Amino acid sequence: MSQDPPTTGEQVQDQNNQNHDINSELPFPIMFTSLTETEMQGFLHVNHALHGLLINDSSGPIRSKQQVAMFKGGGYYSATWIREVNNLKLETINTQSERDSNYVHLGWSLSAVATQTPWISARIARENQTTEKGRWTTRRATLQRLRVEIAQDDLMPKPGFEQEIKAALMLSTMTEKIVAVHEALNRWGDVVPLLYDFGISISFTDLAENIDTDRSWWGINYSLLGTTRFNMEKRATPNFGGSARVIVERGFGEWMYQEVDAKEWSLTRIHKVLPTFQLLEKDLQEELADLHSKIISFSNVQLSYCATEGGITWDDCPHALKCVNQLHVHCGDRINGLSLVYKDGTQSNSGGTGDTKHSFELAVDEHITDILTWADSRILYGIQFITTKNRLSPHYGGAPGTPALLTAGGGILAGFSGLLVNENDQDSMRRLQVSVTSTVVRLTRLATRIYTEYIGGSGGGPFNDWEYSGGSHNAYISSIDVQCGSQIDGIQFTYTDKSIHNVHVTKAPYHGVYRELETTRPGQFLHDYLSPRTKGV
Repeated sequence: MSQDPPTTGEQVQDQNNQNHDINSELPFPIMFTSLTETEMQGFLHVNHALHGLLINDSSGPIRSKQQVAMFKGGGYYSATWIREVNNLKLETINTQSERDSNYVHLGWSLSAVATQTPWISARIARENQTTEKGRWTTRRATLQRLRVEIAQDDLMPKPGFEQEIKAALMLSTMTEKIVAVHEALNRWGDVVPLLYDFGISISFTDLAENIDTDRSWWGINYSLLGTTRFNMEKRATPNFGGSARVIVERGFGEWMYQEVDAKEWSLTRIHKVLPTFQLLEKDLQEELADLHSKIISFSNVQLSYCATEGGITWDDCPHALKCVNQLHVHCGDRINGLSLVYKDGTQSNSGGTGDTKHSFELAVDEHITDILTWADSRILYGIQFITTKNRLSPHYGGAPGTPALLTAGGGILAGFSGLLVNENDQDSMRRLQVSVTSTVVRLTRLATRIYTEYIGGSGGGPFNDWEYSGGSHNAYISSIDVQCGSQIDGIQFTYTDKSIHNVHVTKAPYHGVYRELETTRPGQFLHDYLSPRTKGV
């Protein structure tokens, strides 16, 4: 009697998983080969044998409606893939996270669960799903009737899948490419099974302390499962085949001997999966790998740093594929600390907690795209955030130093890293790097933005009129009111947003003190490089 050899992934996950094959007393099964050729092809087709599986959901895999792979030899399958078996497989499997337990509960091996690529990891992170850590136990009994083992070299991608990936890689911007690739995966699937079993099975899963692994399957009273420590609906129901009534009323032994017609067998165990990208030609795989390597980029706030200063460093890069839900800023007259709360509940920590804590919360589909900073050559004094919904955070901290704009260039804020130095009993940021990720969700397309260098001195009270024009393709400055004597004392901008159907004019708040008034003439605009949309308006 043969047993599946434990894989490295299974050994790493848990050394105490039990796996037993019992085939000495099973009745002679209904044979798959008794089916006609049409019935065999129909059986595999109905069970979506060559369809992709989406695995970015922590609750379990979702089967794609698209067939992602084809048999190179023609037809739907090769006879060399099929092997009839007649085994009863009893398993006790321990997992270390709720996500893994959900997949194992649905028949996945630990090595299949562990199969991921950078693209799959990014998609899982973007789902923002919390997954508890702990210890779960799954007990599963499987009547194996048919094993399907597909050689990777026997498969080729469906033309539609390959064409969609090629079209994605031909788009003009990196963000558009990344979004299109993820949308293709949503349609075609992340992985395709290569080694799997058909038959009937039953499994139940719970926290390890709630599972009595010493009791044999024959000794379990299944009629009590719903009223004791198992969730009958989610954790103790037969997954496939067999009759639930038989196992409850007459026990496991009767259920095991219950004959099920071959056409009624279902996919019960998945031992091995192949990322769908590995169906593609090598040059496409290399292009996809290169594209993924550019998902995360970095922008720096230019501060001088002496290596002898010491201090505390932090790095949010481990969270860089997640979505930010909230920002915390600790500040007084300078920025003492920055931390991010991600949508899966995890939180980064810059280490700085001085002075007052301020929070800026984002909506479900809102992201940070631009960051304004105020800094001199040594210290970050102030910071302000701009979102995809054209919201502007308050100005946090002080205003000394030169303002600078860090833009995500089509991406979104993913994290911070930097150096904190304690001076005079307060933390100061001596180095700040912003991690930007090209989003995998399609953002509303913003107007092309070109920024000038900062002109002027430092200090004073900062102001920002972004909310009056930043989110529109059609907005421009139509009037500037200037209060001045021997120097500029105040300024006020009027913004016009001209669409096909109407014209919306907004006068932003006045900034500064009042003196005599000078105004730009009607129809007079700032230079075109500041307002690309103004020409011909």
